[in-house]
Amino acid sequence: VLHSLRPQAGAMADDGGEEGERMAEAIKVPSKGGEKGEEKEGGPSKGKGKDKKGGKKGPKDDMEIKKEELSEEDAALKERLVSAVERLKSGESDAKQAEDVELLSKEIREATASMSSVPKPLKFLSPHYDAIKLYYEGLPADGPNTKAAADLMAVLSMALGSSEARDTLKYHMAGSNKDVAKWGHEFVRALSGQVGDEWGERTQADPPRDTSDLLPLVGDIVPFFMTHNGEAEAIDLLMETDKLRSLTEGFGDGSAPLSDSLDDRNFERVCTYLLRCADFAADEDELAELMDVALTLYRNNGKLPDALRVALRMNNFDTAKELLLGATDSGMRLQMAFILGRHRAFLAIDDDVDDKEALDQAMGNVLLSKQFLELVAELDVAEPKTPDDIYKTHLADTAFGGGGTEAPKSAKGNLASTYVNAFVNACYGADKLVVMDGDAEKKSTWIYENKDHGVMAAAASAGMIVQWAVEEKVNDLDKFWGASDGHVRAGARLAVGLCCTGVQDTESDICYAMLEEVLAEGTDASHDEKVCAVLGMGFAYAGTAREDVIELLTPYVADTGASANIELVAMAAYALGLVCVGTANEDTISVIGDRLTGEDTTAVELDHALSRHMALGLALHFLGRGADADAMIMVLETMEHPVGKFAVVLMRACAYAGTGNVLQVQQMLHICAEHPDADAEGSEEKKTDGAGAGAGAGGATDGGDGSEGGGTATKQADEIRQAMAVLGLGMVAMGEDLGTEMTRRMTEHLLQYGDVAVRRMVPLSIALQNLSDPHEYSVVETLSKLTHDHDGETAQNAIFGLGLVGAGTNHSRIAQILRQLTVFYKSEPQQLFMTRIAQGLLHMGKGLLTINPYHSDRFLLSRVAFAGIMGTVLCGIDLASTLHSKFHTLLFSLSTAMNPRMLFMVDEADLTKPLTTEVRVGNAMDTAGQPGRPKTISGFQTHNAPVLMGAEQRAEISDPEHLEALTSVLEGVVIVRAKEPEEAAETT
Repeated sequence: VLHSLRPQAGAMADDGGEEGERMAEAIKVPSKGGEKGEEKEGGPSKGKGKDKKGGKKGPKDDMEIKKEELSEEDAALKERLVSAVERLKSGESDAKQAEDVELLSKEIREATASMSSVPKPLKFLSPHYDAIKLYYEGLPADGPNTKAAADLMAVLSMALGSSEARDTLKYHMAGSNKDVAKWGHEFVRALSGQVGDEWGERTQADPPRDTSDLLPLVGDIVPFFMTHNGEAEAIDLLMETDKLRSLTEGFGDGSAPLSDSLDDRNFERVCTYLLRCADFAADEDELAELMDVALTLYRNNGKLPDALRVALRMNNFDTAKELLLGATDSGMRLQMAFILGRHRAFLAIDDDVDDKEALDQAMGNVLLSKQFLELVAELDVAEPKTPDDIYKTHLADTAFGGGGTEAPKSAKGNLASTYVNAFVNACYGADKLVVMDGDAEKKSTWIYENKDHGVMAAAASAGMIVQWAVEEKVNDLDKFWGASDGHVRAGARLAVGLCCTGVQDTESDICYAMLEEVLAEGTDASHDEKVCAVLGMGFAYAGTAREDVIELLTPYVADTGASANIELVAMAAYALGLVCVGTANEDTISVIGDRLTGEDTTAVELDHALSRHMALGLALHFLGRGADADAMIMVLETMEHPVGKFAVVLMRACAYAGTGNVLQVQQMLHICAEHPDADAEGSEEKKTDGAGAGAGAGGATDGGDGSEGGGTATKQADEIRQAMAVLGLGMVAMGEDLGTEMTRRMTEHLLQYGDVAVRRMVPLSIALQNLSDPHEYSVVETLSKLTHDHDGETAQNAIFGLGLVGAGTNHSRIAQILRQLTVFYKSEPQQLFMTRIAQGLLHMGKGLLTINPYHSDRFLLSRVAFAGIMGTVLCGIDLASTLHSKFHTLLFSLSTAMNPRMLFMVDEADLTKPLTTEVRVGNAMDTAGQPGRPKTISGFQTHNAPVLMGAEQRAEISDPEHLEALTSVLEGVVIVRAKEPEEAAETT
């Protein structure tokens, strides 16, 4: 039509006639976007969207056009359908009606088999829906055509009925109630949604109504979804109907488990979706059910390493041991033991197990030092580095140190260099300041260039340098063990514990044998030696819950005599928390709880800065245990001393750490929103006519006197409680992406509107959610801005937070920021000290280590690692009394979180030599709920293992047709095998 009219319209336009203009204007070629945008909000465009009379087109016009555009085939189909409906209305014989119902059903069924749009039979029957409904309602309940008509009404109601009235479910239940699959995927989805709604309405009624008639439908719908890439819909329906366990147990009526519809390809998608749903479980019972079903599915399908991870997530070590010993493949058992070692979960194996020695070595990380040094040799970074190599003084002129090997100019600078040297050369077994290239005969002069507790820290740093190398390097510490200087001896006690941190060697328990001499009853060891010994014992046996270690440490916590020292009591309590982390051990909880809340504990002791670490030792017992901490919280709420309020918040934060619990986050935010300064100033103004208000404001600016004993004022207590609440936000939200993002936005408001005490802890709260993970640009920039905050403690925490975020990554942007800060704060010793510490953390292990407590594709939270991190981060509440005082040795708590950020592939015949394997490493993609086989990584690069991996990265084997890993998560130590020819052909 357009081609025939175009010459005529052009001719009319050339003649200049009005008719030609109207014709040319009326004939418009449709744009590519269709009707979209043809009429804008300012008024109709010329000639568009109008009929011949100038009015806007209506739906009837569109229907008339569509009616005219029907093809012969569609017209014939419509005629058949309409005729069948008319015959039904006319009331012909039952046989004729049966034929017509079957005709309508057949046409709809064939059209809905694969639907990408609304099927034409449903479109043509939409005007006749009410007529067909009247026909059905006129049939007798036991008529020959009633069930067939009900089936027809069920599928028509999917598109034309009322979803609120659940017509599809009502008619389907009245029909033959068979073979839901014959009507297609969309019908099953609609039916599934209405089943869930009906189930919820019945169970919430008062009294609840029977739901047994819905179970057969659930049993039909779930297998259909499982076999049609609808695993997510199947799990959602089972969760709505509280029948999740039917996947593994059936409905309890003798029926087969619904997991029989799973196969090797889709059961992993089901488990992945179950575990992602666990992050948003409404309560702990639902969480346990989701985890238990996933664990059973993994175990039933032979994926024992994945089942082990779920058991560890549930903190169920009995099941973990059962899975380990239940594996018949020796290589699989070794792989599971390596996973346990990475999680710092050491299980006691009976002597009659054949491969006990190999399993103990893998679980106890006895081979970790050799494997790490193989990685070091592969990457050619074995040469020790000095603090000056990290400071890069040729790029920035700073107050710390000069060029070459010159010593720093101050005792504070030497102390900072001691920690930088320890962090940078950690686990390498050699340095150039303390261990002296691993030569046991060389005497270190660096130790005596420090003062008092700086000497102790320098001696202790040797333990971090030789960490994990217990058999090979522990003898290098002998030169410090028997030194004449008491501080050196004390540092040596801590060094022994640091050397053994993360390693459990059942054959030679060196650490316990050496430290027991110092801690045994009646020993003449000095106070500093005992403090360092209990800390070393806590680091070395973190997470083991060993009875002999508990018995050794308990008397120091329970000591209430005149000679009792709160420093030793608090450190012993923290060490007990490390040893029994997450176990809820009743005996140790009772000891620490009585010491913290008992009448014999004086207010002076509770005023001490380290009393917060005593509370931390108690809270670590409930790490990740949720409601189990409620009873202890009630006890702490009865405390009259202000530290009780702090301990309550800390207890809640530890109990729900890493869970993303929304209710706990809201409670933390309520505490942060309080303004104790304003209330205090208002009351003071009433009493002193404004004089006291000025003093209160000054106190808020100064933030306390910085003394070790601390203050007892209510205002200071509220500030510490609020500071802990800010940290609690990061503790609860960490590990869950959505919760982390929401919390990050909330902290922006805290920075704008929060009091000084709240703002001071925001940097560390942000850092807790991004440990060794600087991939978020906004996180680094936020902390960078806060490093120049007008409040000194806020700036120091921001600097420390930068170090924690970039720990072990060698992040170039953070390195540049820290070098600039050394110039900016060259006349501020405390800020400069924190900057140096941050630089040491950034280059930890020369970029080969991580302190991120999450592993196994960010699925598992290592409680041992988290406990050590909290021991250091908690110092940020009062830096003057901890890290800037004599308790800077708490920085060594990070040793429990140190792990190689490597993918180290081995053959089970030689577990210490890397197996060169080509792998792809890229950014991890979320595949939960996605059908088919979606890509698990994006932006990948191909490397030869061993290779370094970031916190947000994932790896996969480049040649899965011929090689297989014994675990689905390629992290840490992974055992690889060559596939058998038959298996390789099947994979291809």
